[in-house]
Amino acid sequence: MFDADGLALLGRIRSLINTRMQGQDVQAALHQQDSGVQGKEYRLHLLDKEIPVESPFIQLGIQPRLLSLVNAYLGMRSYLRAVVVWLDFPTAEPAKETQLWHRDADDTLNLKLFVYLSDVDEGSGPFCFIPRTHPLGRRYFDLRATGRVTDEVMAGAIDRSHWQVCTGDSDTVILVDTRGYHKGLKPSARHRVLLQFHYTSGTVPYPRDFALQGTVNGTIDARQRYALCEA
Repeated sequence: MFDADGLALLGRIRSLINTRMQGQDVQAALHQQDSGVQGKEYRLHLLDKEIPVESPFIQLGIQPRLLSLVNAYLGMRSYLRAVVVWLDFPTAEPAKETQLWHRDADDTLNLKLFVYLSDVDEGSGPFCFIPRTHPLGRRYFDLRATGRVTDEVMAGAIDRSHWQVCTGDSDTVILVDTRGYHKGLKPSARHRVLLQFHYTSGTVPYPRDFALQGTVNGTIDARQRYALCEA
């Protein structure tokens, strides 16, 4: 997925997130989890909404090899709409929001790249997907359900044997069209740290969810420049 430059950027990201994990808010959440006291909120955002263009988070998201794959799938130059890092942990609440089956409606096609920054097994909330339920898939359909979809409702439409649970070690990469049905399994025993890049066309109806700071220093190609443009 990444060339040598991309792997170096990923290494810098791991180092930054390891430092962020020592923050007071993160340590308080993890201490609460370790103590068996589970609150209502299941997620902390580990990345600021204002991201410098020279940040490794941005530079990894516009790596040429990655953009080539994304653009080939979308059939056009892609727009980097979102960059986030999530820390998800167990709570006493039932599954909610992204922990329930849903389809992203940002664009006709969406591509998201997920990189696990921690080891992820079934107890730490792996990404789950139902293959071929995206617009280009042979199993594409719409439950026309209001809001998010529970496991019980989904099982009535697609047998559980077709659900893909994406466990994996740290640095596992998932590239998926999230117009297909997907969710993050609710963590039950351990936390999960996840890096996400979201790619759409340049005419997406929703605004970018981060503010790009600064200007590009150095040479980038037309694909990279488009990915960074303001839609």
